[in-house]
Amino acid sequence: MTPQLVVWLAAMIIQSALLGRNMYTIVCLTDLENDFINPFDLSAKMNRFVVHELVAQGSIAGLLLLSGNWLAGACHAVLLAYLLQLYTSRKLHVDTTDAFRQLPQQKKQRFILLGAHLLLFIVVVYRLIETALLTLLTPEGRAMTKVTTSRPLKAAAKHFAATTAAQSAYNEPWFDSSCSALSSAAATYAVHDRSCKHAAA
Repeated sequence: MTPQLVVWLAAMIIQSALLGRNMYTIVCLTDLENDFINPFDLSAKMNRFVVHELVAQGSIAGLLLLSGNWLAGACHAVLLAYLLQLYTSRKLHVDTTDAFRQLPQQKKQRFILLGAHLLLFIVVVYRLIETALLTLLTPEGRAMTKVTTSRPLKAAAKHFAATTAAQSAYNEPWFDSSCSALSSAAATYAVHDRSCKHAAA
């Protein structure tokens, strides 16, 4: 697995979480609009993951920029700046005492974020599939995969060779002859010891 494939796989996971977060928020706002939920529950559900949303957005932007995917990273950086602007102006949080008045504004900004995340999710999935196909089908990608996977295999091969060499040392002829000589000496000593005991008796 190439580093770029790992990057896009992690980006897809984070982007899916961000997309799901915005869809869940829109559902909660719709429930408040239809009186299916009270402002206290809405505030608790929406404000709980505001910081997590910012951290996830910053993580995916930094990941893509550090891996050299400048265009996608720049788009996520712009979205991060928009979220930070909403966060500093306290527009990402829902005030319990003013939830109904904030409802139109909250729905508008959440629909904007949903559209942006949906578009970026399509881009991330496309790049993930493209990178996976290039890795599996092109000679350069297969060579990169062999390089990244051959290192642990080489280490395992070296360990196996050292273990085999250590085990084969016990099967050498000189080791067998030494063991036989020691066994013969032990038997001779035992016979001599019994003879001495009988003579003493």
